Amino acid sequence: MIRLSRVAFSLAVILIGSPLCFGSEASHPQSREIQVKGMEGSTLQTMTLLPDGTVAALVAPSRDGDSGENAPSGVRLYDKAGAEIATWRVDFHAQSIAAGPNGHVFVGGDGQLAKFDTDGTLVATIELPHLKAALGDTEKLREHATQMQQKQEEQQEQFRTQFDDQKKDLEEKLAELRAKAEDDLTAVEKRRIKRFEQQLEQFEEISASFQVPSVDDLMKMLTDRLRIINGVTITETDVFVVTGATTGFGYSVWRMDHQFQNSKQVLGELRGCCGQMDVRAHGDELFVAENCGHRVGRYSRDGEPLGHFGQRAGRTAAVEALSVKSLVKRKSKPAETAAGEEQEECPGFGGCCNPMNVWVTDDNLVYTAESEGIIRCFTTEGDYRGLIGQARLTGGCKNVAVAASQDGNTVYFCDQPGQKIIVLSRDDAEAEPVEAGPTASLQ
Repeated sequence: MIRLSRVAFSLAVILIGSPLCFGSEASHPQSREIQVKGMEGSTLQTMTLLPDGTVAALVAPSRDGDSGENAPSGVRLYDKAGAEIATWRVDFHAQSIAAGPNGHVFVGGDGQLAKFDTDGTLVATIELPHLKAALGDTEKLREHATQMQQKQEEQQEQFRTQFDDQKKDLEEKLAELRAKAEDDLTAVEKRRIKRFEQQLEQFEEISASFQVPSVDDLMKMLTDRLRIINGVTITETDVFVVTGATTGFGYSVWRMDHQFQNSKQVLGELRGCCGQMDVRAHGDELFVAENCGHRVGRYSRDGEPLGHFGQRAGRTAAVEALSVKSLVKRKSKPAETAAGEEQEECPGFGGCCNPMNVWVTDDNLVYTAESEGIIRCFTTEGDYRGLIGQARLTGGCKNVAVAASQDGNTVYFCDQPGQKIIVLSRDDAEAEPVEAGPTASLQ
């Protein structure tokens, strides 16, 4: 089966990436870095912020398994100055992390969800019921895999027909040139022959890669995907978990209580690119980083749509023109633009799929993060508040977890490729980088 290579995909993202923020002054310059150490193949995957300002970093194998299936997972805690203060191990492949209002740390991954105290004591753990049921229904999984195989066969047949037509056209052009005597060929024609021969070799390589996976391979792919916990977010009463949909390739959000009971699906058919889907709970609402739609979706805790805001970069309309504010009337008053200050227009979310991650504070501010390192701020009603900062990142689409202190003075950004957490501060632009603590392994 033909797939776009990571290198080519990363190049494409670079070429169509988010617009550089020329003319927009960031409110939070970078002040320091927290270097996060991994171990035995485990690396920084994501992070979150506890209510008291403690930073929690999740160290684990990558979701796609490149770091090694046997590498450990764990949590490292850092104080506000960036010094490591605690670390503990998680006994499954961890993939997401969140903090509850009372300081509990929730870790999801491999179809499981665990709750810890800040000293690493395990409070509760569960195998997510809906995933357990889906993974246990092998007959339905095989039926789904068979349907996938049939669809891929149809798609490849259409592609092969186009491919064969292009190859035939190339062969005919090459044969026409080869029919000429060597002495009659111009320099341009000789170069063209060489180029056609190289292209035909590439066609042969591509043709050899035409392969539809077996049903068993597709079943394994489905089960592996279902076990990934893409996100966790917590409120005073609810625990929300983001997983792959049990059918299709979208994402679903499930809600349960803090005892991990009364599981119910509240959102489905969410579209996310590159295996990323981030959701943040705020009061009785959910804010979704709908990266394929270049917007932030807003829903009730029961999944009812309340509006959305954001736009693809390059469009001239202001973000607030795309907001659907009339669908809901807030009980609490959102942060407002200062009197007499002109409302700034957002240049939009760029790249193939942004924003990747989202964070919401108690004062009704929404922070969005893009794969290219750009952090923006909106009100929960969708009014654009401005550029927070821009970090220098490498790589294409990825998890770029973002968090903000309640006073808004400090913003944290997960630099997964750089294995560090970037700290952007409104009042502390000159601080020196802070190295991770001496802990070298997960206890």
